[in-house]
Amino acid sequence: FVRNSRGTFSVVDSLEDARVEGHPKQFDVRAYCGVPLFDDSGRLFGTLCHFDLEPRAVSPANIELMEAVAPLLQRYAAQILERDREPADVSEPVPARPGLDGQAQPRAG
Repeated sequence: FVRNSRGTFSVVDSLEDARVEGHPKQFDVRAYCGVPLFDDSGRLFGTLCHFDLEPRAVSPANIELMEAVAPLLQRYAAQILERDREPADVSEPVPARPGLDGQAQPRAG
């Protein structure tokens, strides 16, 4: 649905929304809000989404937040892809980075 609309798509109650009639998860996922994520060439590569097993509206403030975060995720994904395209420099060891507990963790190289 997000792919076809190329914009934010929200469903408050899947049992009451004809747009999702017949979807295989219509009876499982009752509420959904998805914001598209595009790569640099404009291709959809994913969504930032919220879903719930109970019917509920996503607040306008939360939709606004999701739409504000989406470009940040797009840029981050582009940086990751770019980094992964660069050949690894195996002549120098990869420095450790702090883990969640603040202790140095080995870094995959």
